Amino acid sequence: MTAAWDSNGARHALTLLQVKQNQVVQVKTVAKDGYSSLQVGSVDKEARKCNKPELLHFQAYGVVPKQVLHEFRVSEDAVLPTGTPLNARHFVPGQYVDVTGISIGKGFQGAMKRWGFKGQSATHGNSRSHRSLGSTGHRKTPGRTWKGKKMHGHMGRDQITVMGLMVYGVDVVNNIIALKGSVPGHKESFLYVRDAVRLHHWQHNERLARPPPVPTAPEVCLPERQSVCALAAGARAAGARARACTELERVCLHARTHACAHVRARGGVCVEGLGVGMVRRGWRGMPTGLGFRV
Repeated sequence: MTAAWDSNGARHALTLLQVKQNQVVQVKTVAKDGYSSLQVGSVDKEARKCNKPELLHFQAYGVVPKQVLHEFRVSEDAVLPTGTPLNARHFVPGQYVDVTGISIGKGFQGAMKRWGFKGQSATHGNSRSHRSLGSTGHRKTPGRTWKGKKMHGHMGRDQITVMGLMVYGVDVVNNIIALKGSVPGHKESFLYVRDAVRLHHWQHNERLARPPPVPTAPEVCLPERQSVCALAAGARAAGARARACTELERVCLHARTHACAHVRARGGVCVEGLGVGMVRRGWRGMPTGLGFRV
């Protein structure tokens, strides 16, 4: 993760996610499949590392093999043709999103760490049972322990969804989105980003001055970003290694402020879809973050 300060001096914890090599692989329609969705792939994969069913699937749609595939439900007016690339332009500063990932595994843990139990007394005759969870069964009836009892066991490696994270800024030069808050997952893991589903977050997204682009964002620079792109082009011409000073739009519920942040990207992979996306967590040499937690 990283941090940024707005014009009022308030500090915001940010997670940086990179959208890299996202592409629409398959389109499912109501007429053919009974529902509307997009299958999005992320990160190119060598053909020799694919099995035969995977190769036939990608060949059928004329797409380069991908490491990760994920299906996102979309409305019929947001369907994109096969092969359409997806990038950070599909997200808008101020937009709320939900992020899904696999939490970090903790191994076999006791009841106190796993479930937050208080534990037993530390003194007064308690003999080697200080961190024990206590009784787990019953008496003669039912004579067994109920399924689902909170006990010691494997902790972590669960699918977690963090809802209502705000898109704090978008870097169209390096394909990076900055989310306000933390996301689940270990380094180098993938995350899935979609539009927020909670009603008040959805209504907020609908009221944005610039709503999320549908079906896709223009490749040309927006007027307010032309100076930023020119600066980035100058940095590349000077031989700077993926360094750009990008204007991040900081959007709050009550006010919108603008600030400039330096972002250094030295690799990393993410997956993102239309209003939804897959993100790979963790970059080497980067501050931590991006739909992934670095």
